[in-house]
Amino acid sequence: MLAYRMSSLSLVCRRGSRPAHRSRPPHPLFLPSFSSTTIPLHHRTHFTTTNGSSKSSEVPHSRPFRIALIGRPNVGKSTLFNRLTGNAKGQWTGGSALVTPIPGTTRDRKTGPCSFGGFSMIVTDTGGLVEEDELGMDETEETVEEEDEDDPRGLKRQRAREQRKLLQDLINAQVVQALQESDAVLFILDTRGGVGPEEAHLARWLHRMGVRDKTLLVANKAEGGVLSSEMQTAIYDAYEFGLGDPVAVSAAHNEGISDLASVLVERAKVLGFGSGGSSSSSSSSVGSGSRKENGREMDNNEQREGEGGEEGEDEEEGGKEDVITVAFVGLPNVGKSSLVNATLNKRPRAHPSHHRHPEDDDEEGNLDQAAATASSAYPRLITSSIAGTTRDVVLVDYSYRNHRLRLVDTAGIRKTGRQDHSNVLEHLSVTEALRAVRYANVVVLVLDGQQLRLRRQEQVIASRAFKEGRALVVAANKSDLLLTSPRVFAENVREQLKLLSPQLGSLPVVATSALNGQGVGSLLPAILRAYQAWNTRVSTGLLNRWLLETQRLRSPPLTATTRKTVKLKYMAQVKTRPPTFALVANRAEVEDSYVKFLRNRLQDDFGLHGMDVRLSIKSTGGDNNPYAAKAAQERAERRRALVNKRRKKRAEWEGGGRGADNKEDEEEREEEERKKRRQAREVTKRLKVEAQNKRRAFKTRTVGSSLH
Repeated sequence: MLAYRMSSLSLVCRRGSRPAHRSRPPHPLFLPSFSSTTIPLHHRTHFTTTNGSSKSSEVPHSRPFRIALIGRPNVGKSTLFNRLTGNAKGQWTGGSALVTPIPGTTRDRKTGPCSFGGFSMIVTDTGGLVEEDELGMDETEETVEEEDEDDPRGLKRQRAREQRKLLQDLINAQVVQALQESDAVLFILDTRGGVGPEEAHLARWLHRMGVRDKTLLVANKAEGGVLSSEMQTAIYDAYEFGLGDPVAVSAAHNEGISDLASVLVERAKVLGFGSGGSSSSSSSSVGSGSRKENGREMDNNEQREGEGGEEGEDEEEGGKEDVITVAFVGLPNVGKSSLVNATLNKRPRAHPSHHRHPEDDDEEGNLDQAAATASSAYPRLITSSIAGTTRDVVLVDYSYRNHRLRLVDTAGIRKTGRQDHSNVLEHLSVTEALRAVRYANVVVLVLDGQQLRLRRQEQVIASRAFKEGRALVVAANKSDLLLTSPRVFAENVREQLKLLSPQLGSLPVVATSALNGQGVGSLLPAILRAYQAWNTRVSTGLLNRWLLETQRLRSPPLTATTRKTVKLKYMAQVKTRPPTFALVANRAEVEDSYVKFLRNRLQDDFGLHGMDVRLSIKSTGGDNNPYAAKAAQERAERRRALVNKRRKKRAEWEGGGRGADNKEDEEEREEEERKKRRQAREVTKRLKVEAQNKRRAFKTRTVGSSLH
């Protein structure tokens, strides 16, 4: 029987519990000892020696512990990433990684914060490592296969394969970059699918990279208290990699995560990381393993030496500094990722050629070339001419003019009618992109300059950001392909946005080109100006003086229904982000045209362009009057007292103890009233008869005189 330790949530296999009938000779990977020359310079202090003793650590204790998740496609890396980062609290950190049964879902490396045992950690999710000879036919090639009649020479198929190979090379380079920036590497294995030659090849590659001592084997998809024979075989085969004891977990069912966290905490203690790390350091490192300082990216050595220096002192003096979250959104293939790379001063470069001689084509060649060019030839974000390359929401931290920016790259948002609703991947990508708009401070709408117009879907995206209350900046990318000048194109975009909403007519529009860097330097200042306007706070005194001056220019019109005068009393700003104002008047029925006039004046006079300036009208009477309820109660009490008084008098009048004399007096009074009414009728009748006789006599005299 297997001898393994099983807890309530996990099972950690022990190396000495291997049965006799499964014994194998030592694997060659156990024999050689890797010298320190194969280890990158900034990682040498992170590893242990071959005899197990730990070296002295020189890493600063202020930064978080970095973890990289690597493995083949569809082994559960993104699921484990979501499980580890699920306990991250506080501000939005980029959402969860996309999890689908489609192999190769993850492409860019995605980071997220977590905390275990008082240690702040940063987890990096990466795409699946695949060799060139393992590349299968993707959707693009399947579409090309159907068009075989139009491509007799196979040029389209060859182009699709080249694009697929380029994309996988970029993914492999992202994995290499994550390895170089991490303090611990989790090599994920699939216990259901078993351990094959591909995993053994990746293990040998990890040895060649010099990251053996910081690599931890994780046997994923090992759910249930009892492992099947296939799972046990896969775990036993993992011992041959020479990477230590595997930890059996099930990320989907939350089993074994506590044991994995304990191993990570022990590893962090060995490497000298202190518990209770700064949360600001954790949040500032989300989105990338390296940061940008003063407009350039800091490498790992500079970052470790510079953390806790001048920037940290400024934060202590000025309090906690806000991070400006900037989301780049737009249609697919408009250059969002390229624009983010250009902003990071890492413009996309031509992919290096991989021409090799047949004798040099060994099994480690592709990954070694990716490692050689990861830090020099590849940008931070994966870019290609294939629409839909970006899938996850990727966050990258950047420092510009003493401001901390968090650039968010999102997937392209197609029109709802054109989306493939049967493709769960596109649905999840669009959902995360819209969620990024909701949590962003500034939204950069990236347009394709070749269109020379604002498409309907782009108007919908702008309207969505406008209704969410975000500051909006328009970046007309690919300006080097414009047939007109960037200024004319910007004016056309403003006119179309003005038709959508008058408040968007004065949006800042920047013409950029991510390919040659044109206009990229003007994009970040425009973002900062939009953010400052989004946080504008206007004093109440200045607002009331502005209100008096505005009423002199144009007085408020009469109410539409009652035609009564509207008097604007005072105005105040109730909140920012976006700027929201409250106007108090004697009546709340202010014409919509006048409200729009006030909003436009607020935008023009206070520079609140590119955002939703919200204005609410409140009246001093009605529900807004704090004394209205008390006055209504007093009126009701007075009315109730008057009714009671009348009822009491009537009760007394109807005979409450007056006797027979009162009844006789009442009868005499009624008789006198009847007599008076009868006399009045007789007098009226007599007067009518006299008037009738007079009319007859007058007619007789008139007829006689006419005969004579």
